[in-house]
Amino acid sequence: MNARFLSILMAACLAAGAAQTAEATIYAYHDPNPTGENQAGTFEDIWASYNDQSQTFSWKASFSEGQTGNIQNGHYPDGFWLVVSDGENPKSNVDEYAIFYADALNNKITSYVYDGVNSANSYQSSPFIKAWSNALTVTIVNDIKTFSFSLDVASVNSFLNTPDWDGAQFDDMIGIWFHPYVAGANGPQYDDDWHLTSLPIYKQGWYDRSNQYTTVVPEPATMLLFSGGLIGAAVRRRKRA
Repeated sequence: MNARFLSILMAACLAAGAAQTAEATIYAYHDPNPTGENQAGTFEDIWASYNDQSQTFSWKASFSEGQTGNIQNGHYPDGFWLVVSDGENPKSNVDEYAIFYADALNNKITSYVYDGVNSANSYQSSPFIKAWSNALTVTIVNDIKTFSFSLDVASVNSFLNTPDWDGAQFDDMIGIWFHPYVAGANGPQYDDDWHLTSLPIYKQGWYDRSNQYTTVVPEPATMLLFSGGLIGAAVRRRKRA
């Protein structure tokens, strides 16, 4: 990141932070050395945040190429599906959380009610919530492929009017069910309303976590770190009551 870009980014972040009221809390999670199943690229870095006032959910995950024995050389993930919770492993929890399908081949993100099933197929039988086009940022720098997004999930969080429904919210703790994939033949397919109709999978990896502590960071710092990948140097551990 060059100095000019950094100064512009910092100025923009400070301006955005000034527009926020003092009540906003941003909860952040960072794993700079993630371990998981590396069959669809090798995990290098995972970062997430949630702004409890704007209801903005941000995610960033970085990968190096899959290694021999896991996947053919030269392959990175083509996308992923993701569920986050307020602490527990989202898997097996029905109608509590949203599942996001991120597709870098078509630059689409779709969301559905997660049915708790340990597979890629929740979209086939679960209610569709919302889709975003061109909301996914994908970069390759120094042979590291990074996926990131920042979404307004207010409509996701209010989609079901039930006591157990959290949508995509988390605070002091986070649970994660994250599966990157290499797409199979023809890749993801959609109907005219951007509903997934097919998601062929050639290979998939996974990163599952439960009851992971988050940290609280100021919003300008959060946005800067999200863009620059420097969060490990700036976050402070939030003390639990």
